[in-house]
Amino acid sequence: DFLARGEVQPYVSREIEALPAWSRPAPGLYTISASPAIIMYNRLLVKTPPESIRDIAAMAKADPQGMKGKISTYDAAANPFGLAMFATWLEGTGNTWATLEAIGPLTRPETGGGVQREKATTGEYKVAFFANSVSLIGLERPEVKKLVGWSYVKDGAPISLQGAVVTKAAKSPHSARIVLDLMLSREGQRALAMTGLTPYRDDVAQEGLPYNTLKTAREQIGEKNLIYYSYDRAKLAAWPEVAKRWKTVFKP
Repeated sequence: DFLARGEVQPYVSREIEALPAWSRPAPGLYTISASPAIIMYNRLLVKTPPESIRDIAAMAKADPQGMKGKISTYDAAANPFGLAMFATWLEGTGNTWATLEAIGPLTRPETGGGVQREKATTGEYKVAFFANSVSLIGLERPEVKKLVGWSYVKDGAPISLQGAVVTKAAKSPHSARIVLDLMLSREGQRALAMTGLTPYRDDVAQEGLPYNTLKTAREQIGEKNLIYYSYDRAKLAAWPEVAKRWKTVFKP
């Protein structure tokens, strides 16, 4: 909507040649971080760590009583970020509502990833899925790491795109362009990575970074299992139906 109102300067960054096409979906709109969704699990309560939504569905089918109320995810009816996660995952090959229907009745949705992480740590939840990989800041703390493990979603990891633009209303547009170029540069991407954001430039080396780059995630689960958020209005038009169906599956 912001783009459609003409609020964005169509600035051509000096870094544009180093950026993949998907990271610049419209003139002047750039991605500064691309964060893959993850699955969290309590190490003490889960014997076989799940690595996909299908794995979680299999756990639910194998032990419905033991998993009832022990699974969490974002509330897609109340949280646009959560809705984006589900809608994007459903774009993946072979990803269907049938898989989610095995999980939904046993799930307690939350409105934030921090709550999911804390309750997975205490054991209130055995599994939480579609958390943002920014959560790794908390998960990699030694006292948490011994209790909670994690995996990328290997049957389709939704990639949330953190966007940035220079606005037409900017009071200091020159300064804004400098800051945007810095965030998009290789050095800027490494700096953002130190804060838990996911750098996506292929020339950003993993060595020396505390959290994974997108290239590392790609190497672990394969390019075909990375599903990027979209600004395509045709896809967004289907989201209300996704939310409606989600309510019947997760809030019957």
